[in-house]
Amino acid sequence: MAGLREIRNRIKSVKNTKKTTYAMKLGSATKLRKAQEAVELSRDYTNALGALVARIAREQQDANFEHPLLQERSVVKRVALIVVGGNRGLCGAYNSNVSRALDAFLTEHADKEVDIYALGRKPAEHCRKLEVECKETYEELGDDPNTWPLQDIMNQAEDEFLVGNVDAVYVIYTKFRSAMSMSVESSQLLPVNADALIAESEEIAGSEQSGSVLFEPSPSEVFLSIVPRIVSGKMRQACLDAKAGE
Repeated sequence: MAGLREIRNRIKSVKNTKKTTYAMKLGSATKLRKAQEAVELSRDYTNALGALVARIAREQQDANFEHPLLQERSVVKRVALIVVGGNRGLCGAYNSNVSRALDAFLTEHADKEVDIYALGRKPAEHCRKLEVECKETYEELGDDPNTWPLQDIMNQAEDEFLVGNVDAVYVIYTKFRSAMSMSVESSQLLPVNADALIAESEEIAGSEQSGSVLFEPSPSEVFLSIVPRIVSGKMRQACLDAKAGE
């Protein structure tokens, strides 16, 4: 049976641990609030782009929109995969869920070559555990995704797609809905599916907009200038969601 001194030391140790975890809780709550605000602001931006796409589609139903980022390949031999995970633990099943999604993706695309871009220390470690070589790893990322080299990553992925080195680009991330609700998503970034994009945009825009709009220089040119912005916006949104989820 433990002596009185040992019991007192154990009580003191538990109280100290309680103070430490309480301080961690306060810090996490502050970070979560900032991450949620960033997610909501980013969604406002992407939703506004989507609403504009929906309006163009409604008013130019017979238009034939063509863009290099919309071109689907008849045969898909090589794909690029951007995996967004965490830098540290103490976040429940967050990292293990991302790792399982990565395993499932590699199994599903076992007949293809996969170039992996790992954002975060945990997905990079998981790839090393699987003995899978990454195209690029970014393991020293800050808490603010706006400081991450996202545009450089997207520019590289787009260039690889445009020159034909890869036939599709995907992203795996954790979609944040609330502190109690999130799920790991696998989404195709390139080629952009124009029909799905318009359908999604229609759903976002709804029927609240009415009247006609004059687009200059033309609806098609406006649409084509929006496509790269939507791709970059989806990538940034995925990283903001992932950080809030973590």
